Amino acid sequence: LKTERRRMTVASFNASVEAFADRTLGKNRSKIQALQQKILFQLLTRVVYRSPVDTGRAKANWHVTVAAPHDGWDNYGAVKGSRNSAARNSIAVSSPTIQGLLPYSVAGVTNNLPYIEKLEVGYSSQTPPGGILALTLAEIEAQFALQD
Repeated sequence: LKTERRRMTVASFNASVEAFADRTLGKNRSKIQALQQKILFQLLTRVVYRSPVDTGRAKANWHVTVAAPHDGWDNYGAVKGSRNSAARNSIAVSSPTIQGLLPYSVAGVTNNLPYIEKLEVGYSSQTPPGGILALTLAEIEAQFALQD
Protein backbone atom coordinates (compact mmCIF):
# COMPACT_ATOMS: atom_id res chain seq x y z
CA LEU A 1 0.00 0.00 0.00
CA LYS A 2 1.57 3.22 -1.17
CA THR A 3 0.77 6.33 0.83
CA GLU A 4 1.21 9.74 -0.65
CA ARG A 5 2.19 12.39 1.83
CA ARG A 6 0.86 15.83 1.22
CA ARG A 7 3.21 18.58 2.25
CA MET A 8 1.50 20.58 4.96
CA THR A 9 2.23 24.28 5.02
CA VAL A 10 1.22 26.71 7.74
CA ALA A 11 -1.36 28.19 5.38
CA SER A 12 -2.87 24.80 4.49
CA PHE A 13 -2.88 23.76 8.14
CA ASN A 14 -4.65 26.98 9.13
CA ALA A 15 -7.16 26.47 6.34
CA SER A 16 -7.83 22.92 7.56
CA VAL A 17 -8.36 24.12 11.12
CA GLU A 18 -10.66 26.90 9.92
CA ALA A 19 -12.74 24.44 7.88
CA PHE A 20 -12.95 22.04 10.82
CA ALA A 21 -13.97 24.87 13.13
CA ASP A 22 -16.67 26.00 10.71
CA ARG A 23 -18.11 22.47 10.47
CA THR A 24 -17.98 21.64 14.16
CA LEU A 25 -18.42 24.89 16.02
CA GLY A 26 -20.64 27.10 13.98
CA LYS A 27 -21.80 29.93 16.23
CA ASN A 28 -19.47 28.86 19.05
CA ARG A 29 -16.49 30.33 17.22
CA SER A 30 -17.26 33.77 18.63
CA LYS A 31 -17.37 32.30 22.14
CA ILE A 32 -13.96 30.71 21.63
CA GLN A 33 -12.58 33.96 20.28
CA ALA A 34 -13.97 35.88 23.25
CA LEU A 35 -12.45 33.36 25.68
CA GLN A 36 -9.03 33.60 24.00
CA GLN A 37 -9.18 37.39 24.15
CA LYS A 38 -10.23 37.38 27.79
CA ILE A 39 -7.43 35.01 28.78
CA LEU A 40 -4.80 37.04 26.93
CA PHE A 41 -6.01 40.35 28.33
CA GLN A 42 -6.03 39.04 31.89
CA LEU A 43 -2.62 37.42 31.45
CA LEU A 44 -1.14 40.63 30.06
CA THR A 45 -2.72 42.86 32.69
CA ARG A 46 -1.59 40.68 35.58
CA VAL A 47 2.04 40.31 34.45
CA VAL A 48 2.30 44.02 33.69
CA TYR A 49 1.02 45.10 37.09
CA ARG A 50 3.03 42.43 38.92
CA SER A 51 6.30 43.46 37.31
CA PRO A 52 8.63 45.33 39.66
CA VAL A 53 9.25 48.94 38.73
CA ASP A 54 12.32 51.09 38.92
CA THR A 55 12.52 52.69 35.49
CA GLY A 56 9.26 51.28 34.09
CA ARG A 57 11.00 49.20 31.40
CA ALA A 58 9.93 45.83 32.84
CA LYS A 59 6.27 46.85 32.81
CA ALA A 60 6.49 48.53 29.40
CA ASN A 61 8.10 45.59 27.62
CA TRP A 62 5.30 43.04 27.95
CA HIS A 63 3.90 42.40 24.46
CA VAL A 64 1.10 40.28 23.02
CA THR A 65 1.92 38.92 19.60
CA VAL A 66 0.25 36.49 17.21
CA ALA A 67 2.10 33.67 15.43
CA ALA A 68 5.61 34.74 16.49
CA PRO A 69 7.07 36.15 19.69
CA HIS A 70 8.05 39.81 19.90
CA ASP A 71 11.70 40.23 19.11
CA GLY A 72 13.90 42.70 20.89
CA TRP A 73 12.92 45.08 23.63
CA ASP A 74 11.84 48.68 23.77
CA ASN A 75 13.35 51.57 25.68
CA TYR A 76 10.08 53.34 26.35
CA GLY A 77 8.84 53.53 29.89
CA ALA A 78 12.31 54.50 30.99
CA VAL A 79 11.22 57.33 33.25
CA LYS A 80 11.95 56.90 36.94
CA GLY A 81 8.77 56.23 38.86
CA SER A 82 6.64 55.78 35.73
CA ARG A 83 4.85 52.76 37.19
CA ASN A 84 1.34 53.58 36.01
CA SER A 85 2.18 55.14 32.65
CA ALA A 86 4.46 52.23 31.68
CA ALA A 87 1.75 49.73 32.63
CA ARG A 88 -0.97 51.60 30.76
CA ASN A 89 1.27 51.97 27.71
CA SER A 90 2.10 48.26 27.59
CA ILE A 91 -1.56 47.30 27.78
CA ALA A 92 -2.57 49.96 25.25
CA VAL A 93 0.06 48.82 22.73
CA SER A 94 -1.12 45.18 22.88
CA SER A 95 -4.87 45.80 23.11
CA PRO A 96 -5.43 46.05 19.32
CA THR A 97 -3.60 42.74 18.87
CA ILE A 98 -5.86 41.09 21.44
CA GLN A 99 -9.02 42.64 19.96
CA GLY A 100 -8.06 41.49 16.47
CA LEU A 101 -7.27 37.93 17.52
CA LEU A 102 -8.96 35.28 15.40
CA PRO A 103 -10.22 32.02 16.92
CA TYR A 104 -7.48 29.41 17.34
CA SER A 105 -4.70 31.88 16.69
CA VAL A 106 -1.45 31.11 18.42
CA ALA A 107 -0.69 34.13 20.56
CA GLY A 108 1.77 34.80 23.30
CA VAL A 109 2.79 37.27 25.96
CA THR A 110 6.51 38.02 25.98
CA ASN A 111 9.02 40.27 27.65
CA ASN A 112 12.53 40.22 26.20
CA LEU A 113 14.33 42.50 28.61
CA PRO A 114 17.73 41.02 29.38
CA TYR A 115 16.97 41.03 33.12
CA ILE A 116 13.33 39.85 33.10
CA GLU A 117 14.33 36.31 34.14
CA LYS A 118 16.12 37.71 37.19
CA LEU A 119 12.99 39.64 38.13
CA GLU A 120 10.89 36.49 37.67
CA VAL A 121 12.96 34.54 40.19
CA GLY A 122 12.94 37.26 42.83
CA TYR A 123 15.96 39.45 42.14
CA SER A 124 13.81 42.42 43.12
CA SER A 125 12.15 42.59 46.53
CA GLN A 126 9.08 43.88 44.64
CA THR A 127 8.63 40.56 42.82
CA PRO A 128 5.69 38.69 44.31
CA PRO A 129 6.40 35.30 45.89
CA GLY A 130 5.96 32.75 43.13
CA GLY A 131 7.20 35.05 40.40
CA ILE A 132 5.53 37.30 37.89
CA LEU A 133 4.65 34.98 35.04
CA ALA A 134 4.59 31.66 36.95
CA LEU A 135 2.09 32.97 39.50
CA THR A 136 -0.05 34.55 36.79
CA LEU A 137 -0.13 31.37 34.69
CA ALA A 138 -1.16 29.30 37.72
CA GLU A 139 -4.00 31.75 38.44
CA ILE A 140 -5.18 31.77 34.82
CA GLU A 141 -5.14 27.96 34.68
CA ALA A 142 -7.21 27.79 37.86
CA GLN A 143 -9.62 30.53 36.79
CA PHE A 144 -10.35 29.03 33.39
CA ALA A 145 -9.89 25.38 34.38
CA LEU A 146 -7.22 24.92 31.70
CA GLN A 147 -5.38 22.11 33.43
CA ASP A 148 -5.64 18.58 32.03
